[in-house]
Amino acid sequence: MSATCPTPPYWEQEGRLYGPDPMFVYPGDPHDHTGYGCYAPCIVQALKSALAHEGAADRFEVLDVSGETAAQLCRFIDEGMPVVFWATLDFTPVPEERDHWLLADGTDFAWKCNEHCLLLVGYDDENYWFNDPWHDHGVCAQPKELVVGALPRGTGLLCGDPAAEIRKAEHENRETETERQGLCSSV
Repeated sequence: MSATCPTPPYWEQEGRLYGPDPMFVYPGDPHDHTGYGCYAPCIVQALKSALAHEGAADRFEVLDVSGETAAQLCRFIDEGMPVVFWATLDFTPVPEERDHWLLADGTDFAWKCNEHCLLLVGYDDENYWFNDPWHDHGVCAQPKELVVGALPRGTGLLCGDPAAEIRKAEHENRETETERQGLCSSV
């Protein structure tokens, strides 16, 4: 994935720090301390590029569902599609601290510190379940009220197989038909 996501550096000009817009690129190096992160539009483009590179672009659909709550995103989990999810490191409250740099057009950009990207993979009555690469957490449960308080941008996106829902419906229809045939033959 990092091969398909542009990672331009920062630069200093006339004593001011300039940097790229994380809506479209990943500022800095994602493999060291100079990297910050990026937002859904950048990930959408990277996923589409990766799928095209693998010859799978026609089998998957990438959706930007930014602004939806964790509860709203669970409909995708119900369909078997995990969701890329933005929160804070260890679901701590969003800090007031910001890192600032100027975008190429001179606009001041304020990065909300401690942002973190995870994969929403499940939920139950009390928790949301995430695959969290931070400190090798793996799959872990986070209380729903904690998750709601740790959303810096309320964004999410997913890469789903549009044919999966069709296959699921066909499978359910076959099961129903088999059950009907079984009931008819036993009468």
